[in-house]
Amino acid sequence: MNEVRHFWLGISCLIFKVSKTFRYVDTDNELEKQVGGYEHIVVRCPIKIVDENIVETVQKLPRGTIPGDFLDAIVVGMDMLIKKFGSSNKGKTHLCLITDAQYPIKEPYEGTKEDQVDIISQQMKAHGMKLDCIITIGKLSKAINQKILAENDHLLSQFSRKGVAKMRHVGTPTSLLGALRTRTISSVAIFKDEKVVQGSSEERLL
Repeated sequence: MNEVRHFWLGISCLIFKVSKTFRYVDTDNELEKQVGGYEHIVVRCPIKIVDENIVETVQKLPRGTIPGDFLDAIVVGMDMLIKKFGSSNKGKTHLCLITDAQYPIKEPYEGTKEDQVDIISQQMKAHGMKLDCIITIGKLSKAINQKILAENDHLLSQFSRKGVAKMRHVGTPTSLLGALRTRTISSVAIFKDEKVVQGSSEERLL
C-alpha cells in the first residue's frame, strides 16, 4: 500500500485525482480557475450516486509522479458540494479522503497548517458536512520521511478532534476495499482524492 502515491477524495461519486505532476494540464477544478492556488487537483467525474462502479473507477485512476495536497482537495470538494446543494442538504453530505499521508502539504499563505485545518473544520460544521479519512499504511520504505508522516497524521486527527471527521487506517488493498460500507441515505454525497441526487436509497460509501 506504500505504492499509493496520491490520494483520492470521493463525493458520492465525485472523484478527484490529486495529481503528482507539476503541469497545468494535470489541473482541472473550478476553484483553480476562479481564484487559483489549487493546482494538481483534477475532477475525474461529476457528482452522482455512488454505485458498484466506484471501485473500478478508483482502481483505474492513473498514477502521477508528484504528490498533491490533500487539504486543497478537501476544499475543492467542499466548494463543489456547496455549489451543488447549498444549504438544502445540511448534515447529509459526506467527503471521503483516501491518502497514504506520506508527502508534505504546502505552507499556507497565512497562519499555520493547523489554522488551515481549523478554518476548514469550521466551514464543514457550518455546512453540515462530515469527512471520512482513510489512511493507507503498509510496508514503509526507508525513504519515507517519518516527520512528514507524523505531521499529516496529526493534521488529519485534528479534523477528528474537531468533531467533523472519522479516521481509519488500512494496511492492504483488500482492507481498503473492506472499508467500504453500505448505509441508507437521503440526498447524500461522498469523496475519494472527485455527486448526489434527491431521495432515499441504499448506497455504498467510502
